[in-house]
Amino acid sequence: MNAIVRDGNIVMPASVMLNGEYDESDVYAGIPAVITRNGIKELVTYHLEASEVKAFKQSVKVLKDVNAKMLATLK
Repeated sequence: MNAIVRDGNIVMPASVMLNGEYDESDVYAGIPAVITRNGIKELVTYHLEASEVKAFKQSVKVLKDVNAKMLATLK
């Protein structure tokens, strides 16, 4: 709340559309972002260990698979 109300420039998780961050795109995923009263100021990219990259990639795959299944039901 302080990030928005007091323009805190606080790093916190946010669900954002990835456009190349962490080598992923076309999916919304939770990553750290600097939040201000105007919204997301910038995305924060952390160096991840190999096991963390693997887990993140698996999470993104699950999100993309679910999205694809949902879109298929609309056809």
